[in-house]
Amino acid sequence: MGLEIYSLRGEAQKDLPSTLALIRKVGFTEVEGGDFYGRSTAEFRRMLDGNGLKLTSLMAAYDRLSRDIKAVAGNAHALGAEYVVCSTVPHKKKLTAEDCGRAIESLNRFGENLAKAGLRCCYHTHGIEFGESPDGTLFDTLAKSTNPKFVNFEMDIFWIVFAYQDPVKLLHKYPSKTSERVQLLAVPRGMYWKKPAFRLARVWSTYLPHCGRRGRLVFATITLRTKRWTRPSRYPRACDIFRAFSFSFVQA
Repeated sequence: MGLEIYSLRGEAQKDLPSTLALIRKVGFTEVEGGDFYGRSTAEFRRMLDGNGLKLTSLMAAYDRLSRDIKAVAGNAHALGAEYVVCSTVPHKKKLTAEDCGRAIESLNRFGENLAKAGLRCCYHTHGIEFGESPDGTLFDTLAKSTNPKFVNFEMDIFWIVFAYQDPVKLLHKYPSKTSERVQLLAVPRGMYWKKPAFRLARVWSTYLPHCGRRGRLVFATITLRTKRWTRPSRYPRACDIFRAFSFSFVQA
């Protein structure tokens, strides 16, 4: 179980050394990142090592992968990452079939080039991928048309539920694709009435045992994605909750 450093981006921008120390203090040893907060790759790696943190996954913007994938791969190797995770497909108000078609071609190319560099490529879902398509949803089109040798998916459970989808059903539908990596998100009470975020509790209890049996990595994002951020004093309690989930599904 690891932490997405983006969760604490506000703190990291102000004081990166203290933020990394906090991440380790509350119990995490693995992280996912993308922004180096003004540091060079080498300096960022030294700071991670100094705090006993391993960066297993590097987030990279779709446009950057299109322009300079060699530099991304170089950064991933320098940081010791195994995965490069592509963020949202460029789109306007909604993701379209045309956007999806271009993304399939690009993701297959990204994945093949990263594989040559000894890295694994994933696409991070953001809930925009569930518009209708002849395959069912645009996510179905992405999953069916990307090459499984080179492209996998990082499921952000919050955004999948936010889009009124069921992550557990997706796991069963695409067992070799959707369970490569998982992200969890702590949800503030105020979100419950806006979208069916209350289903996350059920998703955690039914989805995580499957991940445990499949030996998957779980990355827990614990900071709330609202204007009211979780206070640092609450991080240890949040981590205790996620560790309990982690223990329960590893033992399943």
